[in-house]
Amino acid sequence: MRAITQGFSQVLGFDFQNTFAPVISYESLRLLLAICARNNWRPRQFDVKSPFLYGKLKEEVHMRPPPGFSDGDKVWRLNRCINGPKQSVKEWNALFAKSQTSKSFTASHQDPCMFIHNKYDCYISLYVNDIAIYSADTPNLANLIKDLKMPFDISDLGEASFLLGLLITYRTDGSALTQEPYHRDYPLRIWNRKL
Repeated sequence: MRAITQGFSQVLGFDFQNTFAPVISYESLRLLLAICARNNWRPRQFDVKSPFLYGKLKEEVHMRPPPGFSDGDKVWRLNRCINGPKQSVKEWNALFAKSQTSKSFTASHQDPCMFIHNKYDCYISLYVNDIAIYSADTPNLANLIKDLKMPFDISDLGEASFLLGLLITYRTDGSALTQEPYHRDYPLRIWNRKL
């Protein structure tokens, strides 16, 4: 069972202050993929399981217990973020950024979701809970992946082949990017809408 709060009932200034969380821009993503193509790297993709549970709430947030857990008129006070509160994504993003800066990564000034390692030729991108590492396949990469997995429950999805809507095809002379799945499915999205 997954509990979700009714974030739509939160009031700005009372229940939360800021809700925004940066995500990697497509320009930065294309730059990282160009670096990979030039150096013949193959980015690795990861998925964080239940990322919002890692973030701690700064505000006092209450929720009604889900059906089956009710105890009269009592409510639960949340200590950690879950799906629903408007500030959950922001808190997760801040926690991930802090984790990476403690491991010698620096956030880019132009894109706060692109992290650059100070010593190794390695980059990390973050799009909510989708993480990708761009680096040569070296023992250093194996250590960086191990460090990445340490504080979070992360699934290693292997070599990136479909990253944020971009289909990546690897070739001997580099790589090719297309949005074929998007274009192939787009007419269906238009005509299947109810009028």
